[in-house]
Amino acid sequence: MATKAGPRLLAVVTIVTVLLLAGCGTWWQQRLGTRQREHQRCLQQRGRIALVMQQLAADQQPLSTLAAERYIPSQKPTAPDPALAERFSQLDRDIDQERYKQQLEAWQRQESAARDRWQQTHAERVSRVEGRLAQHTRSLAELNSALITGGKPDPVAIRRLSDCSRTAP
Repeated sequence: MATKAGPRLLAVVTIVTVLLLAGCGTWWQQRLGTRQREHQRCLQQRGRIALVMQQLAADQQPLSTLAAERYIPSQKPTAPDPALAERFSQLDRDIDQERYKQQLEAWQRQESAARDRWQQTHAERVSRVEGRLAQHTRSLAELNSALITGGKPDPVAIRRLSDCSRTAP
């Protein structure tokens, strides 16, 4: 009886071993497929994050440029030259002074209106750029809310979520 148990035991062990190896092979292939899909998703997310970050950087420059812009007034009318005015009569000097005063008042009105128009246009331009930046920030938050901290992109989270080495097969 001991001699018959040996071949049976060997057959049972062989069958169990084959079944285990077949099951492990399938499990291993499934695990490898899962890691490959995770890695592919990570690479896609990294690409989307990089695209949004490029858009953010592209709109940061115009905002910096707009912040540095200053209104440049037109040239102020020149006052009558006192040395030249001495050659003329008092009446001519008074007329020149009155003409200069009128020109100066007209220039001040024009400058005030021009400055107001410039400020309004400038504020609209800044608002458009800030709107684009806010949209890019919302896009990042849609990708992953961890990418935004305090309403701004979080560079540490962006680096961490863009690192696909942990999901590499």
